[in-house]
Amino acid sequence: MFDQTYDVVVVGYGAAGTAAAVTASDAGASVVLVEKCPEQRHTPSTRMSGGMVMTVTDVDAGARYLDVCASGMVPFDVSHAWADRAACLPQWFEDAIGGLDMVASAGAEHPGFDGAEAIVAVQPGGVAERLAAAAGGGPRLFKGLAAAVNRREIPVRWDTAASRLLQDADGQVTGLTAICNGQTVALGAHFGAVAVGLYDWSDDNSAEIERGWIAPGSTIAEAAVAAGMTEDAAKQAEVTVADYNLSCRKGEPDLWGRPADTMVPISEPPYYCVALWPGGSNTTGGPRRDRHSRILDAFGDPIPDLYGAGELVVCRGFSAVDCDGSGVPRKAHRRSHTSSVRQGGATPRGASMPSRTRANKPTTHH
Repeated sequence: MFDQTYDVVVVGYGAAGTAAAVTASDAGASVVLVEKCPEQRHTPSTRMSGGMVMTVTDVDAGARYLDVCASGMVPFDVSHAWADRAACLPQWFEDAIGGLDMVASAGAEHPGFDGAEAIVAVQPGGVAERLAAAAGGGPRLFKGLAAAVNRREIPVRWDTAASRLLQDADGQVTGLTAICNGQTVALGAHFGAVAVGLYDWSDDNSAEIERGWIAPGSTIAEAAVAAGMTEDAAKQAEVTVADYNLSCRKGEPDLWGRPADTMVPISEPPYYCVALWPGGSNTTGGPRRDRHSRILDAFGDPIPDLYGAGELVVCRGFSAVDCDGSGVPRKAHRRSHTSSVRQGGATPRGASMPSRTRANKPTTHH
């Protein structure tokens, strides 16, 4: 028995989760967004990013470029599906989101790769200069995405951490359980779930420290050296953090333009440092998926009614291609029912998603 039932349950309120929810809602589905962060502390990576989104001008060329970037880690048909949806992004932003004024600001990160000429990065604000402060960056991009969710009255369950997927006897995903205010709630999904980010980070970082992912220290420099930095670099890290703390005290954005309302001083030990490498700091890896965004099991078969989007399943940098709603498949099957959810576009004329409930109005069981 579920506490509430929707057509689609989306886990994670970031760019990919927003796009999946908006796309499903526009196709006539009832949708809920499940977000583990409290509303007042919601800082998705898109909001904290530079706000640039990758698009392509030629699908085949774009697919070749993505295939080279993937270095054989991603099947070509998946890369081709990404390129196909990336080509639709500019129109999707205009039709589904609106008001962002996305314009071209950069080309491919690797201009020497085959197909690089088809890669175009766009950013909001009508500003062509790459990562210009006037463009508004990630905060402006996510504000537009969140406004699209609000206009459609898609409910968001804040401070609700997904804990377990639920499946029937045939392996079909039927919903999930989540923890909210210390209580377990069960959310049903008629047509499946979209998983955007499900790693369960420990409350005190202890598990990650034990794994060696995080280096601790009683000072900034000590943590930096423990993470592998040279002593000179560690001293510079102390200066950088001191400048950041000064911006916090003044209530001003830091030197890189991070919004002041998202900043918290780093001023009390213990301190922690995480080693990064060139190539981007976004999540890489996660479960495999096919060209329809279906999550695959250990044998390479799709798990019925479970889809992936965003950084949970990206296998190379620039996961922003997922912002077109590619976590929602072209056709989501639920036994004999077939939905007409398209990735990053309007529902075809005359088509609609079969729904047992009114859009965004859940079925509630007492």
